[in-house]
Amino acid sequence: MHADRPCPPDFFEGTGYHLGKGQLERETLTSLYDVLAPGNHGWPHYFETDLHPMTVCANAVAEADGKPLFNRMRIVRIRGRRVAVTAVLGPQAFNAIPAHQRTGHQVTEPAAALRQLMLEHHHHVDAWIVLSHSGFTEDLKLAAASPFTDVIFAGHCHSDTYEPINVGDTLVLKGTELGAGYALAEAVPGGWAAARTTHFPQTDHVPDDLAALHQEIGFTGRMLTALLGTVNEPYRNAELDRGHLLAEITARLHTGLGPTPS
Repeated sequence: MHADRPCPPDFFEGTGYHLGKGQLERETLTSLYDVLAPGNHGWPHYFETDLHPMTVCANAVAEADGKPLFNRMRIVRIRGRRVAVTAVLGPQAFNAIPAHQRTGHQVTEPAAALRQLMLEHHHHVDAWIVLSHSGFTEDLKLAAASPFTDVIFAGHCHSDTYEPINVGDTLVLKGTELGAGYALAEAVPGGWAAARTTHFPQTDHVPDDLAALHQEIGFTGRMLTALLGTVNEPYRNAELDRGHLLAEITARLHTGLGPTPS
């Protein structure tokens, strides 16, 4: 197992690639990653047979009995260290999951869940990595409340903050938005100082075991860029006016979906 490939949450939904109901995302996750963190997007996918064993979360529990919904952590070896990899889901992110998808589930306070996990396993662990789906500002607070953590990879951010930030001895960082890149923390003597956010490299080389997946992604990409027709006025060559669009849709619905304006 490659212990340096944890995947941040919200890998599902939000792009045209989800047209296949998560198949491309699922194949990518099982092909490239070792550990997953659940997010509010695509919550049901993390309970699927092939993804559930890969998913970790310290504070997602069953409402009825408080039992964990996922493995709470995984201990891996990275350059000779015993590293605990876990995840937390912030209350705001959890509440953003459609209500029918989270029935019978709940989240506990993230910092308290991490502390409990640390007290149970600190004799067996040399370092702690947390994949958080709470938002960058909340993760700075989480780092202050959990000083035993070494690295917090932030998710659910939607912010322009990318550079690593130290909170005490804890490093907080995030990858670039919209899947344009990733955050990397490398073990170095005495810590995890070799951390950075970077973009995916441009390359034509694809490993043989990913060739089929690459072809599927390419097919979906071509489908998404296929020309469907001309853009009607007043939407051409202008930033979308959402209010105007909604008003036009409402008018068409009231008139029984009359002819589309030319």
